[in-house]
Amino acid sequence: MPWMRQISDSGMRRLNAELALQNLEATQQFERSSSKLTSWLVGLTVVLVVLTVAIVYYTFLLTRIAQHVK
Repeated sequence: MPWMRQISDSGMRRLNAELALQNLEATQQFERSSSKLTSWLVGLTVVLVVLTVAIVYYTFLLTRIAQHVK
């Protein structure tokens, strides 16, 4: 960036501070969206575990009913 040589020391400090604040804001936004995604994934995992347990239970019941019918 050729224009960087034209910035004074105080301007460079301000530019660095602005960039640091933008990086901090971007990091915080990423953390918020990551937290939302994590909570959705945990909820989906819980639902899948419950459905798996229900399928196993009903399969067990159907095999017991089939054994008693014979």
